[in-house]
Amino acid sequence: MSKIIRILGCLLLISTIFATNVRPTMADGDPVSINLRVTGSGLTDIINVTGYSVPSGNITDNDVTVDIQTVMGALIYYCQDNSINIEVTDYGWGAYVVQIGDNVDDYNNWMYAYNERLIWVSAAEQTVEDNDSVHWFNSMLGCYQLLLAIDNTKIVQGEDITATVTWTDGGGTTSPAENAGVYVSDTMGTYQPEPGELIGYTNTGGQLTFAWEEVGQFWPYAEIDDRSSISQYPAPTFECIAPSYSFSLYPGWNFVSTPKKLEDDFCTVERVFGHIDTGAHSIWLYDAFASSPWGTGMTAGDEVKPLDGIWIYSTEEDTVYLVFDTNPRRVPPTKQLSAGWNAIGFSATDNASANSALTSVEAQWAYLIGFSSSTQGYETSIINNTTEGDHAESGEMYPGRGYWLYMTSDGELAAIEM
Repeated sequence: MSKIIRILGCLLLISTIFATNVRPTMADGDPVSINLRVTGSGLTDIINVTGYSVPSGNITDNDVTVDIQTVMGALIYYCQDNSINIEVTDYGWGAYVVQIGDNVDDYNNWMYAYNERLIWVSAAEQTVEDNDSVHWFNSMLGCYQLLLAIDNTKIVQGEDITATVTWTDGGGTTSPAENAGVYVSDTMGTYQPEPGELIGYTNTGGQLTFAWEEVGQFWPYAEIDDRSSISQYPAPTFECIAPSYSFSLYPGWNFVSTPKKLEDDFCTVERVFGHIDTGAHSIWLYDAFASSPWGTGMTAGDEVKPLDGIWIYSTEEDTVYLVFDTNPRRVPPTKQLSAGWNAIGFSATDNASANSALTSVEAQWAYLIGFSSSTQGYETSIINNTTEGDHAESGEMYPGRGYWLYMTSDGELAAIEM
């Protein structure tokens, strides 16, 4: 009996040794020398080795067998060779690294960069060659990624949009990516945008501002030095819609208004006038009921409302694009007017006589004066109840313009179009 026990013990010892040090039979082929690094959460290096020799052949972990001379195979080989915990599985679409090391914060969060480029080829299929570098990292670190962000996800045709491209290196430092090419694709593929059109290159701050004229849905991405954000998830996207109306600005002061109520996404001073170079001048709204009617100037978040006359300075000729609110259930705009001078807007997209446009305050209005931005001078006044001559009340008001209106008493001005 003791002899049988000794034989069984010997067999158990032999099986344990082979189970611990088992290696597959290597196919004939030269080994490759790679640099291998594994960074866990908190920028902790689990593996950091250069010139590591990887033989040819196959290797198995958790019933998953892969070629050793691949990104995944080299990782498994090193971990098994150095008693580092590694867990690989196959969820049905291919081999997948679940865990490297023992930190639970790293579980199921692994990605890799091949020669300092984040790619989406399966790690079990990406072969390695001499002097290649492989960096596995916790995906929450965002290492080796170009990331592109845009300042507006919904723009109007002709409006500027700014793309910001950043780069996060293996040390966790995020920096602007200078001279990155910014591309815009009009087609989203199964996993990423289809190759698009090169728009331009980022400046030292990693930014590129460009005007966009095409209507539709678009997906921007960036590329530089063999690195790309085309696989960024979720993919940045923006929608460009056609404007409902537009008008021109001229160098100098412009007295303007919106003919109709604007859509919520396009109704603020920033969205309407943000692209205009005002030469550091404030944008002015005149409130006849305020103790200081001019106030301190409009802020970026203030709403641009119909029936308001707005003064804006432009250093050059430019265009303002408007997107109207098409909700049929909204209440028609009105504006309270004070006795004396008021800054008003014209509430229609077609010319109309002052007599027609000001019907709601027919009994209170006296004088109307427009301003020509192209000549930088006031136009001939229009006088209520005057039927002939240059001052006749049949004189026209124009879309997109602002006007001074003198009231003999308070009143409520109503829009003539929805």
